Amino acid sequence: MGLGFYGRRRSMGFIENTMSHMIASSEIDDPLLRYIREVESGQMNGYSETVNFGPLFSCQGAIADRGSAAERIASQKNQRLNLDSVARIVTEAEWKPLLLDAGLQTGILLAQSSDPDLCSMEPSAVRESFRNHGIGLSTYENGYIRLWMPQSVLSQDDVQHLRSAFELVA
Repeated sequence: MGLGFYGRRRSMGFIENTMSHMIASSEIDDPLLRYIREVESGQMNGYSETVNFGPLFSCQGAIADRGSAAERIASQKNQRLNLDSVARIVTEAEWKPLLLDAGLQTGILLAQSSDPDLCSMEPSAVRESFRNHGIGLSTYENGYIRLWMPQSVLSQDDVQHLRSAFELVA
């Protein structure tokens, strides 16, 4: 796991100087940091090393998600509205939504099928059935599914599409 720190603009020079010193003195031995600094400066050191780019993807996700507090609150509200809508849809299709207390809810809905045949199917077969109806979700043993709610409110067409897919798969 990695940690990142986002300094204030007036601290940028201090952070940059400290980091440069620590890299030069080998106090920091981070291949990804070294690679990024070489690319930024345009001065490659002439030897290569295997670098894991995975942290850059999670960093980009964190940056993209940061937004303002008002935007985050609105997104969370939309996800909860979507969660309520989708929970009603899965209940109508005889799935059992597994809901947490309101204060612990996120944008994720877990549900379990009440159909014994569906519960005995391989998760990949259940996932394929939903995919054939245009729905992407995670599937698990014993008929469990996991859906992530979008951060914008579902349209009536989206709701109807979900309803149809659950009726056809259930």
